Amino acid sequence: MFEGWKMPIFRPGTYASPRAKQETVKFAVLEAIKLGYRHLVPYQTQQPLGEATAESLNPGLVQSTHDHFITYKLWCSDACRQHVVPALNESLKVCLRWIYVQGACIPLKGFNNDECEP
Repeated sequence: MFEGWKMPIFRPGTYASPRAKQETVKFAVLEAIKLGYRHLVPYQTQQPLGEATAESLNPGLVQSTHDHFITYKLWCSDACRQHVVPALNESLKVCLRWIYVQGACIPLKGFNNDECEP
């Protein structure tokens, strides 16, 4: 990593079913941070993950927001060239300020999206 930071290899995902309450997801992420997890992957849970990482500064669980490593998954429906940047910006908008890694989740070109350009 730049500036000598070491990124943890293990990264738990924070997927929540649509029925899950955002507060429940946020609580679970805060508990994971208390246990020492620093590399997190939001699966359609950017808002509670962002809130939890920001809140982890208050009780001193982490010293800086840079103690967290966020890996963002790009959904296959957004894998077309013209959808990548808007999808990333949407994720950053909902409480995340930085993303260290962006990976493609089931990178099937044109899957569920007919207007993809080659």
